[in-house]
Amino acid sequence: KSDVVDQIACNMALNYRHRTAFFAPESFPYEGHIKRLANKLNGKVCLNEDLNNTKAFIEEHFFFVKIDLDNLTLDGILEAFRDLVFQKVVNLLVIDPWNMLDHSAQRDHSYVGVMLSKITQFCQQTKTHLFLVAHPRKMAMNENKIYQVPTPYDISGSSDFFNKAFNCVTVYRSLGE
Repeated sequence: KSDVVDQIACNMALNYRHRTAFFAPESFPYEGHIKRLANKLNGKVCLNEDLNNTKAFIEEHFFFVKIDLDNLTLDGILEAFRDLVFQKVVNLLVIDPWNMLDHSAQRDHSYVGVMLSKITQFCQQTKTHLFLVAHPRKMAMNENKIYQVPTPYDISGSSDFFNKAFNCVTVYRSLGE
């Protein structure tokens, strides 16, 4: 999932000069993530010289939000994104993954819907697009021992991921193939 979003961000930077801000705590420290972006931008596994040649482009087009581990709330992340939108003219935003946020404020089944509405409002106000990487529940195998393809209804936590999203992309690979 993360590789697909990274590739989209690279394509948007190369083709449309878009800038992307990432909140990706699973990719911390970000040096590894930066190298993966360089590999995608160059279409190969980069050596140090390739990394150095790509450094300026990456610094101009990709930004990484570092948030205090005690404050992993959606509000905190959106505030950091807002700063980057206005300071660096960021167009694309990535939260990867949703389950790494602090959801302790979740009180009832409406929580996810409220959070998704907050994201939608933020994107409309800032004229940005946000990729929200969300993992599905554990999928069942069919009679041929192949996992079912997840749908947005299968995302852990709420059917609102399907009901409120403008677009959903499923990344699936059959482990048997």
